[in-house]
Amino acid sequence: HALRDHASSSIPTSSTTPRTETLLAVGLKVAMMPVAAYLLGRFAFHLAPHDLFAATVLGGLPTAQNLFNFASRYDQQVSLARDIVLLSTLASVPALLVISALMA
Repeated sequence: HALRDHASSSIPTSSTTPRTETLLAVGLKVAMMPVAAYLLGRFAFHLAPHDLFAATVLGGLPTAQNLFNFASRYDQQVSLARDIVLLSTLASVPALLVISALMA
């Protein structure tokens, strides 16, 4: 419910939210986390192919709703958290498709 209450307050990456921080957080979450999961899984943990695929896909999932819940609860950077959750959710769909295509 808190996300809905803040949804109309501003559009994502509007002038009230730090655009650079939002895009950096989304980029790191959607692009770098799967790469890190893949590299660690393959070279540090020597995972089997199916396990490596699962770890990489998990790395590409969007930012958790918990981020917004904590920001809202403690009234800290709520707009930033909301935008990161929203944009990482949207960006994770193509990211997961790319991961699936590359690892299939």
